[in-house]
Amino acid sequence: MTALNRHIIQRQTVWLDTPGLEPPFALQERVSAYCRHQLPAVLETLFDQLADADTTIRLDQLIIDAGRLSAQNLEEELTQQVIRQIETAFGQNSDSMNGSAAGFYRLNRNEQMAQQLRYFLQKGLLSAWMDTRDFAQVDAWLRTPAAVPFRSELRSMLSTNPDQLRRFMGHSSNETLVMLAFSEEENVSDETIRQLLTSTHSLTQQPVTVLHERYWGAVLTVAVRKGTMTFADSLRTLQQIAAPAESARAFFGQMLSLLPQQHISPGSTVKNQLVQTLTQLLAGTPSAGRSSIDQQGPIDIPSPVAPSDGEDQTQTYPYSEEAEDRLETRPAQPDREPTTFLTDEYDTEQDVLLSQPAYPSPEQPRPVKKASREVDAEEGLFVPMAGVVLLHPFLVTLFSEMSLLTTNRQWADEAAAARAVQRLAFLATGQEYCPEYEMPLLKFLCGIPVETVVSPQLSLTDTDRQLTTELLEAVIKHWNALGNVSPDGLREAFLQREGKLVQTETGWRLTVERKTLDILLGRLPWGFSMIKLPYMPDLLVVDWN
Repeated sequence: MTALNRHIIQRQTVWLDTPGLEPPFALQERVSAYCRHQLPAVLETLFDQLADADTTIRLDQLIIDAGRLSAQNLEEELTQQVIRQIETAFGQNSDSMNGSAAGFYRLNRNEQMAQQLRYFLQKGLLSAWMDTRDFAQVDAWLRTPAAVPFRSELRSMLSTNPDQLRRFMGHSSNETLVMLAFSEEENVSDETIRQLLTSTHSLTQQPVTVLHERYWGAVLTVAVRKGTMTFADSLRTLQQIAAPAESARAFFGQMLSLLPQQHISPGSTVKNQLVQTLTQLLAGTPSAGRSSIDQQGPIDIPSPVAPSDGEDQTQTYPYSEEAEDRLETRPAQPDREPTTFLTDEYDTEQDVLLSQPAYPSPEQPRPVKKASREVDAEEGLFVPMAGVVLLHPFLVTLFSEMSLLTTNRQWADEAAAARAVQRLAFLATGQEYCPEYEMPLLKFLCGIPVETVVSPQLSLTDTDRQLTTELLEAVIKHWNALGNVSPDGLREAFLQREGKLVQTETGWRLTVERKTLDILLGRLPWGFSMIKLPYMPDLLVVDWN
């Protein structure tokens, strides 16, 4: 994709017609240099004039016939033709708002943001032809007066699609979630919710990220259907989520006694609101009387899969010096092929794959389903973390050690597949938060549909961190050319590359951006030109020379 300031060209193709002759190499080089160095500035200036900062214009395609050009004035004549024909095309469509006939679309800022949010909730991706590259931009827009008309549509979408609700709450700020869940009269702030969840963590020792996901999942489920929810009702919901075996009176009493120990400024609005609401709940005053939620009993809320850091971590890590030999020489088992590290050829058997959602209830694990091949197949997907393909020989072993795979090297369930995607994100970035729209390649490598919901909160255990670090250390040890580079150095130099994923007749092709350091790839002791892991439905061909 060519990016011109805020202007984007998905694909640019040039045909040269020299009747009776093949285009001379020198001519090809001349036109190529023009397209790389001169044309971008011409288009940037032109597009700036045709669309202001608050307008997005999209053309499905634009064909420019430059006619006969003289070799002597090639660049000047080509520039004139490009400007003239683009201005003509835009002039012909200037009155079109939807462009159904000509593939011409004009959106103002509000329409663009609304369309980007719809696309993200449905696909888990950000549309490549819009200039929003961060969900925070959409999140901030939702809180503006201009977004008020769209919020009704948003509530309707979220009330009928649990997957979209999980995706939305996983990426939205507390400010936006508060705005959707509570009326202005409640005067709830994002800091109030933050302190509420922190206090609940102190009482229950459950991770704040897990409490955040489950609390907002339950609160928004009610709020988007009924319009709003009272803050008192949200506390009742929190008690049912965080301490269902404990009485509400005991839970609220403990939280009230805990507040003086929290780092809250005396007399602050946050503290006053929490104290007042908890006191009303304990006293059973009319203003905090029983709600419809209480009358219906506990809410059935799916539990996110997020093992605590306290789980047993005494197992042997697979990438210790002792374990490296064990892994590479592991004997074959009747129902499992031996693990092979230094090869780029994998079995092509048809495997059972997986689908959504990412966080099913552990009592009823969801079976895996086959991945879809219908996401922007022709244009392709621009993906970060493309260099993670270098780690492919180690991944089956890693996921087995994390107990995500069955003995026949298939995912245990959907939650296991989603956790594998999250572990890949940590391998590539070293961060414990990764927006879902940056995960399409990672989902592909795990054999799950791009639209599958995966939480951006990676919910790692100490064991996960140790295993992933030792994997990177093993890669560095095998790849002697890297010298004494650190795991973070490996991430920055190779794993965090941009790439483009395109569907082909035989599978998929990943083209990875090139850098000077790529000379070291020639000394990598395993191949990566073709990748087919046991749970991948299609072969991946990697173009990284």
